[in-house]
Amino acid sequence: MLMSALLKPPPVVLEELIDRLSEKDKEKVFTSPVTVEGYRDFIKHPMDISTMRKKLEKGKYDSIGALRTDVLLMTDNCEKFNLENPYFLHYGRKFRKLALALLDKEEERERSLEKVETVYLDDVFLCALMKYLSHPSARFGLSYHFSCYRVNRSSRF
Repeated sequence: MLMSALLKPPPVVLEELIDRLSEKDKEKVFTSPVTVEGYRDFIKHPMDISTMRKKLEKGKYDSIGALRTDVLLMTDNCEKFNLENPYFLHYGRKFRKLALALLDKEEERERSLEKVETVYLDDVFLCALMKYLSHPSARFGLSYHFSCYRVNRSSRF
């Protein structure tokens, strides 16, 4: 409903997550498309961090879950292509674990937004207050939107 639309993470949060994924990729294995000969013949749906950035710019991500899907695709591709290359196989698995932990933590934060407090101001505005707006430890130093809506007093969610 209306509240769930308010609670979608803004693109800047998803952009920060992609930046953090890039930072976690110390060897820059996932930074750009794979150019190894034969890769495109073997991997039908390639994915990398630069492609994720492009998808975000085009509005293709509306949730952390959508980003997670591409992280899993990217790391699954790495595992599939590198079954006989222990270094990249291990690196891909380690990256997946780090990336999923990062996304899990942010998804937990997103779920906490569902605990929305509502306050009526002068019986005219309904303001959605995200509990963590004033919390100094908000990750990335970002916050979700503080939104006010003019509503009919008898409106209910």
